[in-house]
Amino acid sequence: MPSPGEAFFLTGSPSNLTLQITLTLDMKTFFAALSISISVFEAAAQLTPTVNPVIDQFGSIQVKRTNEGRVTEQSSIYLYDDWISADVLVHQPAGGVVQVKEIPVKLDLRTSALEVQTSRGVRLLPLSKVEKFEWINPQTMSKEVFVNGRDFLFNGAKIEGYCAVSGDLLKMVTHYSVEIIPADYNVALDVGSKEDRAVRKTRHYLLRGNELVEFTKKSVVALMPDEGDAIKQFIRRNRVDFDEEADLQSLIRYCDTLVQ
Repeated sequence: MPSPGEAFFLTGSPSNLTLQITLTLDMKTFFAALSISISVFEAAAQLTPTVNPVIDQFGSIQVKRTNEGRVTEQSSIYLYDDWISADVLVHQPAGGVVQVKEIPVKLDLRTSALEVQTSRGVRLLPLSKVEKFEWINPQTMSKEVFVNGRDFLFNGAKIEGYCAVSGDLLKMVTHYSVEIIPADYNVALDVGSKEDRAVRKTRHYLLRGNELVEFTKKSVVALMPDEGDAIKQFIRRNRVDFDEEADLQSLIRYCDTLVQ
């Protein structure tokens, strides 16, 4: 045991944690500092993702990936770049679904796969294995629910990927996707981009049965004809921009109040 005034080093594996404590007073100070260090060490261990048998069963392919295709740092293939704790309904091989709660995930918009952070590395959970998932939007701090878009039709065609569904009486369906624009740098002219770019695309729909229609003033009124005048007045008074998701969410919430 070190004497007062000596340096004591504590290292550990969780998160490659390394702590250094310098003792300058007496043994009482040493033990107090050691207690704090152990508490921090244990906290770091708790943040390490644990093994999940359901995810390990389906996500058998380990991946180590940030932005494949040399996508620039200014763009991203993910809906959100940070890991988000989510509750996921996963299809079982023998049938039925099981809920896996509070697992850290990212949504890859290019492949529509959930990347899951586990203690055994990052694993892929394909779209075909997921019924739905929900998390707290890190920007608005509101709950978002994503469902598999395979059951939705737009102009007779199925929707590929996940769709966020919101609203009670009137349901808004938001589909996110990403398009990879290849690098087009011209050496001779010194123009263009040297790296691929991920361009985010967002489309908003209204749900009519299992069919989707474009989210417009006309479609809202068509779905709620008895409340058409009130809806038009709300849109005009609040200057609703149909390209702004926040405005559409506000309109959806208002429509939910019209029929009790």
